[in-house]
This record gives sequence, structure tokens and C-alpha cells, in this order.
Amino acid sequence: IITLAWKVSAHMVGMGGLAGAVIGLSVKFSINLQVLIISLLILSGLVGYARLQLSAHTHTQVYFGFLIGLASMLLLIVGV
Repeated sequence: IITLAWKVSAHMVGMGGLAGAVIGLSVKFSINLQVLIISLLILSGLVGYARLQLSAHTHTQVYFGFLIGLASMLLLIVGV
């Protein structure tokens, strides 16, 4: 699915990974990190908006990048 012609946003993979790691740690260790999680989601939105405004990616590439990072870190930390 990911080729040279269709690229996900590496910026959003990083933001999604960071958000996923914090959410995963919050769930796994029962820590209230609500303010940090909300802050990361807002920052992720700003980064995604910047990528779209620069016409570096499409909406789908930005969303898919975030979801790849989020899901991979959640699965790594929390497990299935």
C-alpha cells in the first residue's frame, strides 16, 4: 500500500507514535495523563494541518500516518 507514489506522513507517524505510547502507558500503569494526551492530540492536529497547508500530503496520507503510529505503539505497549 505504501509506495513512492503514495506516501504516508512520517511527521504524523511520529506524532501518532508519541500519542500511542503515552496512551498505552496510561492504560497499562493506570496513570492519569489526560492533560498530556489532549495536548498531544492538539499538537498532532496542528502538525497535520501544517502538512496539508504545505501540500506535502493528502488528508488520507496524514490520517493514515497518524493511525499507523498510534496503533503500532498501542499494540507494542498494551498488547492484544
